[in-house]
Amino acid sequence: MLLISALCGFGHAFAQQLPGVKKDSLTIKSPYNSSESNNNRLLRGVFDIDPPNLVRTIEYNAATNQYILYERVGNLMYRPPQYLTFAEYLRLKERENQRIYFKQLADNYAYQSQQQGFIPTIEVRSHTFEQIFGSSTINFRPQGSAEMIMAGQVNSNQNPLFNTQQRSQFNFNFNQRIQMNITGSIGDKLKITTNYNTDAQFQFENQIKLDYTGNPDEIIQKIEVGTVSFPLNTTLITGTQALFGIKTKLKFGKLNITSILSQQRSQSKTITITNGSQQGNFSLTPADYEANKHYFLSQYFRDNYNKTLANIPIISTNVNITKIEVWVTNRVNSTTNSRDVLAFMDLGENKPYNKTLIQGGGGFSGLPAGFQGPGFLQQSNTLLQNLPAAARQTNSNAVVSYFQSTGGNDNY
Repeated sequence: MLLISALCGFGHAFAQQLPGVKKDSLTIKSPYNSSESNNNRLLRGVFDIDPPNLVRTIEYNAATNQYILYERVGNLMYRPPQYLTFAEYLRLKERENQRIYFKQLADNYAYQSQQQGFIPTIEVRSHTFEQIFGSSTINFRPQGSAEMIMAGQVNSNQNPLFNTQQRSQFNFNFNQRIQMNITGSIGDKLKITTNYNTDAQFQFENQIKLDYTGNPDEIIQKIEVGTVSFPLNTTLITGTQALFGIKTKLKFGKLNITSILSQQRSQSKTITITNGSQQGNFSLTPADYEANKHYFLSQYFRDNYNKTLANIPIISTNVNITKIEVWVTNRVNSTTNSRDVLAFMDLGENKPYNKTLIQGGGGFSGLPAGFQGPGFLQQSNTLLQNLPAAARQTNSNAVVSYFQSTGGNDNY
């Protein structure tokens, strides 16, 4: 008992002193203040890391005008309570707020660095910008692909029927393919959506839309630019979809105004199906049925077309066509059955276009006639008679010189 009380009663302990031995110079001050940070000491294992379920609470004692810091794990005290003055409490809160702020900055930087896309978020530091668009953030996210193809092709054909320039040809091929989607926002009010594809089958598939949405207490409730719609809550007048233009919604107290200015890109159609087959009426002209596939052989047939077919199925005409030759431009440098052909606009025309060099009308055949040979005595005009003798020769410029002063190649 005496030994225990003696050890507990002294505030300092000294090492045993032996005769002739130097005194121990080690002294320890209490409390111990070290300039080393707690993080370095934690790495060296001096302090234990706080458990994850540690809860810190601060209570104010009005009697002593002190703040008491409790650290508990469950219902047990993890450390003795710490009594803080008001100045110490302010320093503690300042360090805590600074630590939270730095952690928030680090988290924001890490979050932005992990976002997809190569266009970073733009912050606009303007109070006017925030009032118009709701916030100061501009964000764009493009997605898609772009492909460009360029190629050159040289074709060489040593066909003696072709002139020197036609034997070697160079073609340049260029093709591009773009598929792009852009979604973006300017502030919290303006949204941008764009969809563009060069391989789209229909024009309305390529859409661009700007959507501005105001606050409930603002006059401008909504502005849409691009692909818009105008639905109506009535069956008497139906709304229209696939419109391209601008649409606005305004609010003045209890008065709501919706206006639209657009171009219609769609049409409505009714289809009737009976016994599994579709029925419907449509109007189609012969020119729209097969474009660039039906021609009049001469002006004579066009002038007498309605008169000849007035009593269908009886065709009232004295003309009987027994042979037609169709010549196609050689665009692939084919050498089989290739010929040099020269076509004249006034061939077989009783009323020629070039009245300066060619004579027609009375005294000539009213029917199309443009061939000189045995059994073909009549001609529609004097075209074949007046042509130069060298007009049928290959690589001859006689026809060019003949029509040079009266329209040039408009005649052939």
